[in-house]
Amino acid sequence: MELVEIVSNKYYDGVNQEQVFVRPNIFTTFTFQSADEETPYTGISDAENLRSIVQDKLNEYNEINAVMNLVLFDMAVEHICRITRTIDKPRGNCFLVGVGGSGKQSLARLSSFICGCDVFQITVTSSFGVNDFKENLLALFTKAGIKGQPTSFILVDSQIVNERFLVFLNDFLASGNIPDIFTNDSKDEFRNGVRNDAKQAGVQDTPENLGFLH
Repeated sequence: MELVEIVSNKYYDGVNQEQVFVRPNIFTTFTFQSADEETPYTGISDAENLRSIVQDKLNEYNEINAVMNLVLFDMAVEHICRITRTIDKPRGNCFLVGVGGSGKQSLARLSSFICGCDVFQITVTSSFGVNDFKENLLALFTKAGIKGQPTSFILVDSQIVNERFLVFLNDFLASGNIPDIFTNDSKDEFRNGVRNDAKQAGVQDTPENLGFLH
């Protein structure tokens, strides 16, 4: 707290320290009701109101998905706000750390729902290998890239059954491009899938503009 006070005084003249340390210190986009497509990133100071909004979102989720019986205690609500803030950003990604069964997947699913994203997960079997993982990633790219459906890819550590998966994940997080999973046929399929959208946007029809250099 002392460090926060020093830094805030250094960079913000006349800052009210009581406001700096007020709780909850939460900022979201989904708590603000607006007719506009873009909702403002705004702070919320009423913890009970925030919990009520998140509970309403959970009820909406449970109406159309397998029911999640979540206990929305303060820390869970704060985590949801953090995850939604990440998902809302282009190519946003986060690493959720916790013991097994602590609710990381459930919070990620609810946060994805709040952000209007479908959830994509792989199913690992005893024979699941690198080629299966590549096929799943290709399906993910097809859903998000060609079909244009906002999608959250949720992967748990137990599903990384081969260290080579990490190479693909590194490329995925670093650039969004995983060259090894695309065949010439799949590249053509992707180009054709976005060609009309590119034309409507006034983008020149070249392999580079449509997503592939080669």
